[in-house]
Amino acid sequence: MFIGYDTYKIGQNLGKHLSERVYKGNFIVLKGDKGDFNTHFLYDGANKYIEPMLGAGANVILNDYVPGWSAETAKEMVKKAVIANDMKLDAVLCPNDGLAGGAAAAVQELGLKNHVIIVGMDAELAAVKRLVAGTQDATVYMDLKNMASAAVDQAYALAKGEKVTANSEITNDKGEKIQVYLITGEMVTKENIDKVLIESGYYTKEQVYGNN
Repeated sequence: MFIGYDTYKIGQNLGKHLSERVYKGNFIVLKGDKGDFNTHFLYDGANKYIEPMLGAGANVILNDYVPGWSAETAKEMVKKAVIANDMKLDAVLCPNDGLAGGAAAAVQELGLKNHVIIVGMDAELAAVKRLVAGTQDATVYMDLKNMASAAVDQAYALAKGEKVTANSEITNDKGEKIQVYLITGEMVTKENIDKVLIESGYYTKEQVYGNN
């Protein structure tokens, strides 16, 4: 039994959200570190929504890996791409909040006047504060308590010889089918921060809306 995050589905959710917020314009797609297997699942999922936009007025000015998931590298990549594109940028898709932070910093340093949609993942506190400030549009909350509870429940079922709760399956290196329980996380925007992150106890109201 395998329990984990459905990175492909999470990528889909990121791409879907971005495509719903910006239908056309100049896009940047940051793909994370090339050596991280999660990078490829996230990108493939997001690309399900990004690729169809290319024939409908969307222009991808940068679509590249970010070595070491470096926020600083992401910032410089975004700045370089935007400068080369006559300072035009409408949206940035990032597979984590660190890269989203780098993209947001690039937008600020370049002094872009239009609102740039930036999506990320992990619900880091700095990212949630950017949601409040309007410099990031969305992030994905990965509920570790949900995963921990699922792990305990499935382990108990296995120990008792009972049927496990699976919502998918994977194939291992030996070609064997393994049942899996995958968690997709929850999209967080400025509008549902209180409900998803504060009411759940993940962050306090002071942490999110305070000055520090």
